Amino acid sequence: MNTYNYEINEDGSIISKHTGNQIYVATCKKGYSRVRLKHADGGKPHLVHRLIALKFIPNPDNLPQVNHKDGNKSNNRADNLEWVTNKRNCEHAVANGLYHVTRKACENN
Repeated sequence: MNTYNYEINEDGSIISKHTGNQIYVATCKKGYSRVRLKHADGGKPHLVHRLIALKFIPNPDNLPQVNHKDGNKSNNRADNLEWVTNKRNCEHAVANGLYHVTRKACENN
């Protein structure tokens, strides 16, 4: 993913290097923050927490998902994010009342 026109910060903000302005953050249907980053091939939406995790959080085990440790989908600070498995993400959501299924349902992930 090419983000060379943008400054991605540990606090969760994304700044355009061209204008110096913070990029507008929208909220998708599932409650996650997203931004549209413009490139030569057009603009594409990106989830903010994934951009922050890709830049600041090592992922030596190549885990597929980024979890918000505090359960707040709008808290995209690097220190609030971690790479996890699908199963671990589901278990965290259930344990913190963020996802209303049984723990058994998480076993299938």
